[in-house]
Amino acid sequence: MLMALVPLRAAAQVEDAIEQWLQEDVAEEQAAAAVDMMTHLNYEPVNINDTAAARDLPLMTPFRYRALCNYITLYGQLLSTKELVLIPGFDSVTVVLMSSMVKAEPYNGDARLRWWQGHHSVVTGINGTV
Repeated sequence: MLMALVPLRAAAQVEDAIEQWLQEDVAEEQAAAAVDMMTHLNYEPVNINDTAAARDLPLMTPFRYRALCNYITLYGQLLSTKELVLIPGFDSVTVVLMSSMVKAEPYNGDARLRWWQGHHSVVTGINGTV
């Protein structure tokens, strides 16, 4: 029962943040763009394992982004969005607020990036590298 209320609470907090933002004399176009982006993210959440796409999330600060990238490099891809609380900078409130905007699915990514991160095997033989 409590888990069913968490997304509603997060949605109410997001709406409160948008209302507060509107009261701070933010241009209507920016506010409309923010509401559109939040609506889009609720219908099409970003895969948190795709760090390039996760960089542009509303609550993603540079510190959180670096911590997310380091975590994925050290421990592998996230299996669940609840795993975000294990990463420095992601407290439980942030994870609840982001829960409707992100999902955790396997991501293959760019082969060059996977090579750079150490996800490779090289076999050498008499005739050269395979």
